[in-house]
Amino acid sequence: VVAGVSTFTGTVNIDGALDIGVAGVDVEGLTNLDELIVAGVSTFQTHVHLGDSDELRFGAGDDLKIYHNGSTSLIDNTTVGSIAIRQLVDDADVVLQSDDGSGGVADYIRCDGSEGEVRLYHYGNEKLNTKSDGVDITGELQCDSLDVDGGVDITGTVNFHNNVSLQDSDILYFGNGNDMEIYH
Repeated sequence: VVAGVSTFTGTVNIDGALDIGVAGVDVEGLTNLDELIVAGVSTFQTHVHLGDSDELRFGAGDDLKIYHNGSTSLIDNTTVGSIAIRQLVDDADVVLQSDDGSGGVADYIRCDGSEGEVRLYHYGNEKLNTKSDGVDITGELQCDSLDVDGGVDITGTVNFHNNVSLQDSDILYFGNGNDMEIYH
């Protein structure tokens, strides 16, 4: 247990635990430390370096872990509940970015705090965004099947490259006032 203001310089090797119960401890060149217990707030003036698979752990049961395993950087939640990434600044966004295919970075997901939209991108090009009345898709929608449970309003030409199948008593209407009907 270190009490009072202490300064360690050079290489300090500690096998076991170092329990610091007060503020005001300055440790330079601290190495080979199995466990460091600091009561209160700790401030680091430069970087904290961890080796591959060394973890930052949070929670009484090490419930959240942040680490790099040598090839992948990971954030693990090891208990019940969700992981929430929260932006608490008014009208600010949460953005997930990745490689843009050309050595730079591009947006892939943007949660827009000022518009209330979620935007999805392909290499930085917006393709889908949520709106108060649904979604807006830029480009082509490809799907294996489509089940629409409400009305459909299509502006533009519709091309069918296969059959259109109507059930008994289903009606095709033609004309502004449904002047012509075809049904079986």
